[in-house]
Amino acid sequence: MNDKQQILKTLTHQEPIGQGNDRVVYQLECSTPRCLKLPRYPKRGSEQNLREKRYFSYLEARNVPYWHFIPKYYGSVDLGGRGEGLIFDLILDKGVPAKTLKFYRESKPELLELYRFQDALLELCVFLYSNWIIPSDINDRNIVCVIEDQKCMRLFLIDGVSNPAFLPIANYSKWFAQRRIKKRLRKLLGKFSRAGLITDNQSHNIVAKLN
Repeated sequence: MNDKQQILKTLTHQEPIGQGNDRVVYQLECSTPRCLKLPRYPKRGSEQNLREKRYFSYLEARNVPYWHFIPKYYGSVDLGGRGEGLIFDLILDKGVPAKTLKFYRESKPELLELYRFQDALLELCVFLYSNWIIPSDINDRNIVCVIEDQKCMRLFLIDGVSNPAFLPIANYSKWFAQRRIKKRLRKLLGKFSRAGLITDNQSHNIVAKLN
């Protein structure tokens, strides 16, 4: 049985593990944890898939080790009537799909303090900025948390990684890319500060590191 047949078989008996306005996400049955992002409306296709397909190919061409904080991309598969899907690593925590930051914020906020969320957020922001990886959308719903044994956590940005600009100058100019990234991270940090996830001082300290 080839990969396409195996994937189609998986889709017939498995519920999505995630869903957005444009796509649904399935966990694939394979030895290495992976997931499939499919158009929610196959006849219309997925604009997000088209953008990510281009952008991750661009990151690969630049040899950016983005998989330290973003699921690794393994290409696309055409599933006929189900549309074209993109295959990524599935980020696990203790053997199950990692929970979003929104889940911890609403259900277990004490763990964010225990496992030094602020340090993990700094690492993610500095990584995106230093490698000029543009988040088209970044919020507490598309960041997942992996709890590590050393009383710390690692954050992964699992969605919203692309440059939607019609003329993607930032793909070829570090200055333009980092300017756009800093603007979006400032907005994110402001939201986190207002939500009480970080203090204003911690927000300012993170921004100061983006140089």
